[in-house]
Amino acid sequence: MEPIQYRPACDAKASPREDRIHLACLACGRTEEFASPLFAVLKVEIARQSGYDVHAVRLEVSGHCRACRMRPSATQH
Repeated sequence: MEPIQYRPACDAKASPREDRIHLACLACGRTEEFASPLFAVLKVEIARQSGYDVHAVRLEVSGHCRACRMRPSATQH
């Protein structure tokens, strides 16, 4: 499997202390940021279970974006 060349749709120069969740489309390579209040809960759980003093978290979620899913030829797994 070859690596995907992502095309960021967000600021790639984020502060090292900023949390980032990126959604990355496996078909077109587009990325976008995602926000959810549940992410803060996850950070607390990571800190509780690991003992880390968590400053920032980066998370990438891969799948197929809405536009690619709507295409008849889209590959979905």
